[in-house]
Amino acid sequence: MTRDIYRKQLIDLYAEGRSVDEICAEHNVPKSTFYRWIRKARSAQPDISEDDIRTIVMRIEQLEEETMTYKKILQLIKKVDK
Repeated sequence: MTRDIYRKQLIDLYAEGRSVDEICAEHNVPKSTFYRWIRKARSAQPDISEDDIRTIVMRIEQLEEETMTYKKILQLIKKVDK
């Protein structure tokens, strides 16, 4: 098992609700080291889910359609004013 996999497993235990004290004592890891691993893991992970991305993309598409509609309306208004 590589160090990265081992670290991830310990961080997963923490994410599941185990205490830092318990994990560090059981695996003989200094708390300061474990907290550094947690910070590093959090900074490496995106804070946005796939569902969030899909929602954002759908909203962008809707806004682009609205923008095109407004542009067409503006062109029609300009033609009428001439």
